[in-house]
Amino acid sequence: MFFSTYQHLIYLDSIKYGLWDCVENAPIFFDDPKFHNLKIQDSCIKVLSPKEVMKYKIGTCYETALLNYFTLKEYNPKVFYIDVNYERAGEDVFRTHLGTYIEFDSYYWWIESSWYIYRGLHGPYKEPDEIFDTLVALYKNTFKSDDLFLNKDFNADSILSTKIVHPSNIIEEGHCRSNDYIGRT
Repeated sequence: MFFSTYQHLIYLDSIKYGLWDCVENAPIFFDDPKFHNLKIQDSCIKVLSPKEVMKYKIGTCYETALLNYFTLKEYNPKVFYIDVNYERAGEDVFRTHLGTYIEFDSYYWWIESSWYIYRGLHGPYKEPDEIFDTLVALYKNTFKSDDLFLNKDFNADSILSTKIVHPSNIIEEGHCRSNDYIGRT
């Protein structure tokens, strides 16, 4: 397990954080000023498939979590979704995140692909709730907010089987906020 997961983590390091611009059919990397001035809801941004992520070596948490799910099938991967509402510079901000965890040898391991300071393999955890407790604490501390939503078992197969063009479609179509576990802390 660890050899193939280790190789996978090394591969994930080659993927740069960024978005795919549908109009220009080109990447917008995180270090590009255009990335930070982009209003995602008003832009033509495409969620890349796992094969496209491997081809272009670009993705956000959405794409890298789905890539983990797609490539680590032998470890029964699960994808989780978390969002937070918080205030920044007097404005309300809504931030979302997809991540992945796997089970191996009766333990659970959180794979972080895009939240750069936490990127890597975390664990072992005795149960998935320990991962979620860690994530909720990190989100509360990072964003200074208790307004959180957590879906512990995001339906990644529904995303991989449809053509999602824009990140907001994942949320709007109920992929994140289905009748799964919902908890505001």
